[in-house]
Amino acid sequence: MSRTAVCVSLACWTLLACGGGDDPDAAAPLDAGISDAGASDSGPPDAGPAPDPDGEMALDWTLRVQSAQRLGGVAESRLARAPGGLVLSVTLGGAPAIFDEGGANPMTIGDTAEDDVTQALAWITQNGMLTSTRAVAVSDPIMSDFAALGWDVETLPDGTVFVAGRFEGGTRFGDDDPLATTFRTLRLIDPPNPPVTSGDAYVARFDPSHAIEWTERGETESPTGSHRVVDLALLADGSSIALGIYTEAITLGGVRLAMSPGDDQGTFLAKFEADGTVAWARRLRGTSEARAIEAFADGSFVVAVRYS
Repeated sequence: MSRTAVCVSLACWTLLACGGGDDPDAAAPLDAGISDAGASDSGPPDAGPAPDPDGEMALDWTLRVQSAQRLGGVAESRLARAPGGLVLSVTLGGAPAIFDEGGANPMTIGDTAEDDVTQALAWITQNGMLTSTRAVAVSDPIMSDFAALGWDVETLPDGTVFVAGRFEGGTRFGDDDPLATTFRTLRLIDPPNPPVTSGDAYVARFDPSHAIEWTERGETESPTGSHRVVDLALLADGSSIALGIYTEAITLGGVRLAMSPGDDQGTFLAKFEADGTVAWARRLRGTSEARAIEAFADGSFVVAVRYS
């Protein structure tokens, strides 16, 4: 089976593809030899590539994402399977951002430093070819010193992509798409330096052609409040369930979730219908950390959280 490893540095983000199997020139399917139970159904388990004297993994290909600004960088990165390969979500610390510089098909997002793309998606084939990129979030010029942070990316079999995380300040989701949406978080009137702003959770959905369909947010009641979506689970009907954390009372789809008395941080769940409507929102009493969520075909789901 193939293996993928990632590494992060201050100035760039590099995707490393590490191949297994007998033919080093042929990339095996990502799910080759794996049954639903997680066991090999095509012989004994893959023991991995032959040992290297120095203990290093042999690489099939690499793809680097970097900021053209000296002090720029990549803060967060997430991967998900997509038709024909992978989709990569990156949080950028300065535009323009260069994808696969020196590669066969390099691309740049953000033509100038003023066009401050703070989160982007890139589609990559299994053999490492960059096929397309697009901006997810762009900082509003009025509040250009804030950013959107992508904490999760998920896909449906038809190529629909969901991204989720946290944003601060003024952020436009969808860039110049017809259905682009701008949100602004709360900010103190006379902020210290740096200014204090709330951090709000968001979920956005992009169709198979990579155009944004909708963006929804959770709203905090105070400029010192902060919350984010940590993980998403997708259901077969196109709906999604978000798992997140919050530090002060928030509102999701008209539902207000208060903090439990004495708690500094809590966890929440929210279900988004396929059209972005918030079906329901709930808090998990007594919990302080959200880790992961997975859903089953019947719509039930399991979460991993930490109890206080």
